[in-house]
Amino acid sequence: MTNIFWNIFELAVNIFEAANVMYFVFAFLKGNIHNKKECRNWMVGSLTYATTSTFLNSFMDYEGYFLLIYFVIVFVYSLIFFHGSILKKLFTSAFSVSCLILVSTIITGIVTNAAKAPLTQVYSESGWIRLLTVILVQITDFYLFQILIRIFRNKDVRLRKTEWILLLSIFLLSTAIIVLIQLAQLKNDLTPNTRIILLFADVCIVIINIITIKIITLLNQQYHTKMENELLNTKLQYQTQYTTAVQQQEESVKKQRH
Repeated sequence: MTNIFWNIFELAVNIFEAANVMYFVFAFLKGNIHNKKECRNWMVGSLTYATTSTFLNSFMDYEGYFLLIYFVIVFVYSLIFFHGSILKKLFTSAFSVSCLILVSTIITGIVTNAAKAPLTQVYSESGWIRLLTVILVQITDFYLFQILIRIFRNKDVRLRKTEWILLLSIFLLSTAIIVLIQLAQLKNDLTPNTRIILLFADVCIVIINIITIKIITLLNQQYHTKMENELLNTKLQYQTQYTTAVQQQEESVKKQRH
């Protein structure tokens, strides 16, 4: 009976997580969930992600092993169902998967340190610690993606190629570092103090990513503001030249009449 409960629970979690991450991708790439065709596309992507996740989890408990596979699924989905920049789709794929890993790592670290339990008890054993951790991770993921959707919903993200590449590189490297830290904890019996230090390192990586996004966004806004000002100045110069030319023609006509 216990195994049946956990199997149903794991399946429900995989479906919820898949629907959540795919909805973020859908919203970030300006999809219309109220359109029946696009809604079906979202459901197809969610089911594909959930099926893959359920299959892979039957081999390994820690999803960090399959990070690249999840990234490819989201990226291929965005390529098939959305138009636009490939770099933006790469960023969206990396960003969404990175958020899942970051939230999972930090929540897991907080719960295991508070309960003084090993990581293996969360990833491979059935019990109240795993149940609590999984529920907290899914709730955090849901509200995080909702906040991100509201932030990006009314903004036209117009990053340049170098800015997309920079953000993409930072997210990929940060996620890789966090996964490696988590693997080190799974493979080694670390002291409680060491685990707290590593959790603090994970939080610092997240903060660095947030600061990087803010800096790049501000620089991008300044760039576009500068370009708009230059365009306005160019228009004013043309208007001034046109007005001067018209006045000169009028004066020329007046002189010819006299």
